[in-house]
Amino acid sequence: MASFTLPTPSASRSRFKPVLWIFLGVTTLFVFITSEVLLITDYPMYHAYRLQVIADRGLLIPHTLCGTFALLAGPLQFSSRLRQRHLKLHLVLGRMYFIRHARRCMDRLHFRCRDRRA
Repeated sequence: MASFTLPTPSASRSRFKPVLWIFLGVTTLFVFITSEVLLITDYPMYHAYRLQVIADRGLLIPHTLCGTFALLAGPLQFSSRLRQRHLKLHLVLGRMYFIRHARRCMDRLHFRCRDRRA
């Protein structure tokens, strides 16, 4: 009877996840600094942008919530431990990630088309 052995993780595979998490963390900080911090501080160049954000808050709140969910749930899709132990949760998070990401894309298209008309 043939026995099945699990492959041992290679050095490059064991470095992939920490590098991925660091990259996602740096990306999150970049987005936060370039979009949120300048809105909070009194930076004169962003005054018109701040007024536009206030006017579009009905669209930006769902857009922000979906983006936050994507940043939190997206990396979990790479977790082999989550996939093995909680398959249903992995599938539900994957579907929600896809639907919310599609929603964010539609919001972004709406903003882009509206800005070009103005």
